[in-house]
Amino acid sequence: MKRVGIVPSTNLLESENLYHDRSTFIELYTRRITENGGLPLGILNVGGFLSEEALEVCDSFLICGGKRIFPYHFQVIDYALRSGKKLLGVCLGMQAIHSYFIAKREQKDRPGKSILEVYEEMKKEKYFFVEPVKEHWKLNPNRGEEDLVKHKVTISEDSVLRKYFPEKEIEGASMHNYRITEPSEELKVVGHSEDGTIEAIEYGENVLGIQFHPEIDGNFPGIFRFLTGFPLEG
Repeated sequence: MKRVGIVPSTNLLESENLYHDRSTFIELYTRRITENGGLPLGILNVGGFLSEEALEVCDSFLICGGKRIFPYHFQVIDYALRSGKKLLGVCLGMQAIHSYFIAKREQKDRPGKSILEVYEEMKKEKYFFVEPVKEHWKLNPNRGEEDLVKHKVTISEDSVLRKYFPEKEIEGASMHNYRITEPSEELKVVGHSEDGTIEAIEYGENVLGIQFHPEIDGNFPGIFRFLTGFPLEG
């Protein structure tokens, strides 16, 4: 059974109340991983950073949605690339993968800086890693309202991601206010919505990013089997 490390959303330093610094795990992600033959493990950061030991115990990684990219997001991406372990980024997770590769490209012009340091510098210089997008988050759906937030997403035939979806055109749940623009040349764009928003990216065979939310229902088990190694036809 593959141990899937779930990287949560985190609120840090948003309030003077110390007890508002917390990480949040959405049960839908743990449910989908369990349904598809994996063992979900939550990865907890301390002050925005992870230990290498926490990463080593996991067989693959899921970066969930959220409001802000933290250093630990880049740690997970970097570790996944070095180790060859599979990584799926959902919503903010995809934006984190995109931002990592943009900073990596810029790194060659900033010698002596880590990718994280380059990213932080670029943010201070007002580089826009993402841009606002309208009509991609109309509501927070209640139970039974999942279809209200879905829109058409087209997935490229010649992609790794396509192996994990039953059809070329799917109905993906859209709950985001920002989208990526001009991704690094190292990333392959493999999914779009009808308004041109990039909905899926990949790097090689082991790193996938999707802007839509497959966890909202059980319609897309394949994408979680990418992480768990569970047979697609099982």
